[in-house]
Amino acid sequence: IPATVEEIWKKIHEQQGKLATVVAQKDLGEAHDHAFAIRDLVKALPTKVPAEQKAKAEAGAKEITKLAADIDKSAAAKAQKATEANVKKMDEAIVALKAKLQPGEVKK
Repeated sequence: IPATVEEIWKKIHEQQGKLATVVAQKDLGEAHDHAFAIRDLVKALPTKVPAEQKAKAEAGAKEITKLAADIDKSAAAKAQKATEANVKKMDEAIVALKAKLQPGEVKK
């Protein structure tokens, strides 16, 4: 797990890219690895963000943890459409979490 919030986001975005790629290639066996990597990175955020953002970070981590499990389940079932939908939900949850944790302007 990287030391700074910025580096964690960078790794999260790298894993999102890998997850999107393996799902697009219908390689669902790999999907859970990337989903769980994202989950673990997001779970590290509450310990790195300022105190006033901790609750938001924890709530986001909880949601993303559930979505990672959903991706794992749908990928294990070889359910391509469901996995794509779950990846989309995870991407949206990550964007929302990043927005909540950034004061002022939202950077993508």
